Amino acid sequence: MPELVCYCLRVEKPEIVKAIDSGCATVEDLSARLRACTGCGACRPDLEAMLRFHREDSRPSEPSAAPGN
Repeated sequence: MPELVCYCLRVEKPEIVKAIDSGCATVEDLSARLRACTGCGACRPDLEAMLRFHREDSRPSEPSAAPGN
């Protein structure tokens, strides 16, 4: 059973991940697409954390220094 993130509007984690992968970059974007965080707002910190995680996960990794440098 998928994890509910927005209890008021029954928005599940896979829906949010898909929306982020499709270009939603802010909580407002997610609210417009999924209506998440338009009820009580208690899920906002979770949505912000998911957005942060996605941004960090999609950053290119930094090149490591060559041995001996």
